[in-house]
Amino acid sequence: QCGNTSDNVLSARLVTATGELITVDSNRPDLLWALKGAGQYFGLVTELTLQAYPISILRSDDGTLWTGTFIFDVSKVESVVSAAATLMDNEDHNSVNLVVVTLNLQTGTPCLLVMCLSFGSTAEAEEYTAPMKAIGPVVAMENRKKYSEINDGMDGFCAKGGFKLFKLMGATRFDPEPWAEVANIFVDLKERCPDV
Repeated sequence: QCGNTSDNVLSARLVTATGELITVDSNRPDLLWALKGAGQYFGLVTELTLQAYPISILRSDDGTLWTGTFIFDVSKVESVVSAAATLMDNEDHNSVNLVVVTLNLQTGTPCLLVMCLSFGSTAEAEEYTAPMKAIGPVVAMENRKKYSEINDGMDGFCAKGGFKLFKLMGATRFDPEPWAEVANIFVDLKERCPDV
């Protein structure tokens, strides 16, 4: 809704390799662009100024979002990605969705993790995710969370030390076509390397 965090960097205080403390902002557009994602080799950032937004963009009175985390057996990949594509292509609903092929933490078997964030009321979110829930997840966790806690549902999928085991990428459209192949590759990997 507001872009990536890097899209919202307005300025930075930076110590250069020569020890100079400078302000990087629109007056230094190339360096500002570099700091927003080209890498960490441009100096030591000591301060960032970020664009702020009113809490009203969350469309709730208490500043919370509805979150849903659903875990499906990997055999349901085609139904899940079909439902995910329908949800993600729904421009009438203000939401964010994430689909990951990973391991079920309880069983150690391949699964699909689907996380949904919905801006608005709980009733709207429940109606929106009904097609996903109708597929029959083995785990369904739904609640309202403060914006600062929305990634808590992925904590169990983090490596020791809190590191995420996957990278995220935003897309405006979800293509269900390659997901069955991706899931099969993951299942094959788990069979060939049981300790993965």
